[in-house]
Amino acid sequence: MNLQRTLQDLNKRIFGRDPEAVARSRNTRALAGGRVSMQDPFKSQTLYHVAPPERTRSVFQLKNWTEEELLHLPVDQFMKVVTSISPEVNKAYKDFLRNCNESWYYQVEPESATPVIDDFIARLETKHHDFDVILDRIFAGIYKGGAMFIELELNESADMAIDIAVMDPYVARFHRVEDEWLLGQWQKGKWVYLHEDPTVMYVPFNAGPNEPFGKSMLESAPLDVVRMLGVMNDFRRVLESQGWARADFEIDSEKLKDFMPPEIIGDVDAEDEFIQDFINGVNQMYSNLKPNEGYGHLDIVKVNMPTGGQMQSSFFGLVDGLMRLYDRRVGRATGSTPIKQHSNENVAETHAREQRKDYRIDISSIQSTVAGTLSTELGYVLRAEGVKGKVMFSFENTPDPEDVKAIAEAEGIKIENLQKLKELRDMEGIDDKTYEEAVNKYKAEKNKHSSGMRSKEVASYQLPVTSNREHERLCSDRDCPECSSESDDQRAATISPDGSEDPLPVVPSNFEVTAAFLESAIESFEDVLPDYKNLLNARVTGMTQTDAIDTVKKGDWVWNQLTKRYRNAKTKKTVSANTVLRLRDDFVDLKRDTFSELTDNLINSRITVQEWVHEMRKRIRDVNNAQYMLARGGRNAMFQTDLDALSEIIKDQFDYLQQFGEEVRAGRLSANQITARSELYMESSTRAHEQAKAASFDIELPEYPADGSQICRARCRCRWEIDEKKDTIEAFWLLNVAAKHCDSCIANAAKWAPYTIQKGD
Repeated sequence: MNLQRTLQDLNKRIFGRDPEAVARSRNTRALAGGRVSMQDPFKSQTLYHVAPPERTRSVFQLKNWTEEELLHLPVDQFMKVVTSISPEVNKAYKDFLRNCNESWYYQVEPESATPVIDDFIARLETKHHDFDVILDRIFAGIYKGGAMFIELELNESADMAIDIAVMDPYVARFHRVEDEWLLGQWQKGKWVYLHEDPTVMYVPFNAGPNEPFGKSMLESAPLDVVRMLGVMNDFRRVLESQGWARADFEIDSEKLKDFMPPEIIGDVDAEDEFIQDFINGVNQMYSNLKPNEGYGHLDIVKVNMPTGGQMQSSFFGLVDGLMRLYDRRVGRATGSTPIKQHSNENVAETHAREQRKDYRIDISSIQSTVAGTLSTELGYVLRAEGVKGKVMFSFENTPDPEDVKAIAEAEGIKIENLQKLKELRDMEGIDDKTYEEAVNKYKAEKNKHSSGMRSKEVASYQLPVTSNREHERLCSDRDCPECSSESDDQRAATISPDGSEDPLPVVPSNFEVTAAFLESAIESFEDVLPDYKNLLNARVTGMTQTDAIDTVKKGDWVWNQLTKRYRNAKTKKTVSANTVLRLRDDFVDLKRDTFSELTDNLINSRITVQEWVHEMRKRIRDVNNAQYMLARGGRNAMFQTDLDALSEIIKDQFDYLQQFGEEVRAGRLSANQITARSELYMESSTRAHEQAKAASFDIELPEYPADGSQICRARCRCRWEIDEKKDTIEAFWLLNVAAKHCDSCIANAAKWAPYTIQKGD
């Protein structure tokens, strides 16, 4: 114990606070004024520091360094200069910056809050001359340092944002507390936690499991860059030691001797001086030739092919092959393409198209993360000035001509197919109904894709499949020959349960949802989805609680009524709309799979039909309560009107169950039929979820999935997507691409794309 206390005291002295206390209190305080992070935490700030552009002169010296000298540079220093010493990396780097930031825009809701963001952007442009300067720094940090490290700087009174500071990702540090990494910095020799301040964000890219730091996009490039520079240095040393091939002159010594004056023949010194003067004269005459002059000489002199050095064709071929090899490797390591590197190597059009596509996907993925982070930071700008609202920051890219062409061609093919169908209809090859269905399907797809790419979010969700039979079944008719998987013999094997001679328990006439029922539903939800413990007990922000029911605050989850999102205050995990949709369907599927056991207990006389009805009522009550709370924002976001609506939904299901129970008591159903129809009561809870989603926007919609209005009835897996604008609320009926669709759902998708509600009506 003494050793443990000593270690805790030491940890507290080093890091300034008890890490466990820090973890418990993270992100619970108000926004702080001033700046908490430092751009260069290791540099003394006691004196004024006037710095020239970094390494303006030493970059050229670095190009002459050896491989060993470059490899001994610190990683962060080398990552900064590598774009200056390698033309390939420099080209990839500049392409990345330009492609990531072609153009940008933002939307503020409510629109009345837009001037706050406009003024903030204006302040940034006054200080930095252009907001693009900040964006370039952000993307440069991602490319070189593998992370986005920024802070929204507020004034000292914390009531106005004045700047966005973009730090070098390499100055961030993390302190590990149990299984959690806490962001901080060593500032002037003292550890300072940064994770507590929500305006400071370190967003890693390409990070591995349990790794707090991101990975640079140049991570695998330095070694090849150094090797390429090494080849160039070796090339230079060959030139220095052996030189280029030189002109070769051959002088006939016998003819030169005959050319000598008679008086010097026999005088060795005089002969040597004459020969040297003759050679110097030849060299001087050759070196002084102008480009348009010819070299005239006596037959004493013979001009041979250049000789000397190692500049033969084989040597040039070796160097060229090595340079092309490293050029390709550096291109791959930097995420660039041969086309962007201006490589003259042949690339098939198909390969080039795929390379462009992959490059755009990489850029879009990075832009999405940056846009989401900036949206959050700009939201804090509103919060600092006491304005409620949200900001959606987005990047806009120029469509690739090939994509535009492909979309146009696909559209043309669809229209051509419709024209062919029309011709077939005119020739009575097909009936009017088939043609109208094709036209309506085309219109539904066109409307869906023209409403802001709304099909993308649905497509990313994959329905949990527990039984192929369940995907094929579309109706609840126990005798339907198309939907039922039972044989005639199985349908004939009905059961007579215990208690069939006694009446069923009466349906309560004044059923009301109570706090105890909500608690039971939460336990049922957490029993099958333990990773989301206390999600339905989330604290609520962004709404008035005066009329809400009694709140029960447990755990770290928070529901934001403005963004309609759950967020874990401890882990910073945000539950997206896609995840909520997945939880909606997962909860149903996991609960539905338990009904075979319940039916088995009934047919084997472990329970009576009356006990079976009571258990069914509990399950119906739990699943509908949980589904409603999940979409509404948890129990703490619910009002009495929500409880009334939920009570009505459950009461309707109890009435249906009573009719079902009478058929079971009368012995008209088989075991498989009882199980299949029991599962429908879990499926029908989709209605409660979608109705609660509409209630969170304070609207009512004409129809809800699984409310019985569709042909697929309780098995409907469609959903509403609701978009709140300044004066209207638009609701889109979206199909689940992973499920089979009935005609009524397809018609709804075409009819309500969108369903528009005027605010104030």
